[in-house]
Amino acid sequence: MTDPTPIEGVTPSPETPPVDPTPVDPAPTPVDPVPQSLAPAAPVPPTGVPPTQAPTVPPVETPPAQTPAEPPKPVTERVVPAADGYKLPDGVPKEVGQFANKHDMTQEQLNATLKQFGSIVQNTKKSEMATMRAAGEAHVKNWGDQGQHNLTLAKRALAQNDPTGELKQALDTSGFGNHPAVLNFLHNLGKSMQEGGYLKSAINRPPGKKTAAQSMYGENHPSVE
Repeated sequence: MTDPTPIEGVTPSPETPPVDPTPVDPAPTPVDPVPQSLAPAAPVPPTGVPPTQAPTVPPVETPPAQTPAEPPKPVTERVVPAADGYKLPDGVPKEVGQFANKHDMTQEQLNATLKQFGSIVQNTKKSEMATMRAAGEAHVKNWGDQGQHNLTLAKRALAQNDPTGELKQALDTSGFGNHPAVLNFLHNLGKSMQEGGYLKSAINRPPGKKTAAQSMYGENHPSVE
């Protein structure tokens, strides 16, 4: 069959393509994704940890460093010396050793006892000396205006009658140099020596007061310096 001759002025329509008699399946309907809540759970391993999460490993605690144990001290035998076998400090009577032996004391126990007892005695002595010092200062104060004069007189009398200084050392060590009775004794001794002309050192006398030696022998007496 030949194509018809086109008519002038008329645009021929395109030829309609033949229709394929094979039926065409409609486009498949998209299926919605399964909701997360309906999705099957992932299998859980025996450890109970989801596969997407690494198992948590507990931190390893480092045990504290241990101080090495000290070696056991050797056991020493307890020795109680004989009554005369103790080592006693100088000045401690031998009866102390007899006492320690009677009460089953070792040398170490006796040393500790003497140390404690010595500390008590020393503290007691310090307290007694402080008490006598306070009493001496109060006594000099009670002398009134003559206080320093009387004290100087007492010191001069002691110095002249104690040339070696042994008595002064004993008074200072014991604290009795501040005892009111000792101060009165030395003051009276110095006063009698000054009045009798036997006190060599110069003593500051209150103004206008003369000693008995001055009254008897005049200003050239040795007590006047």
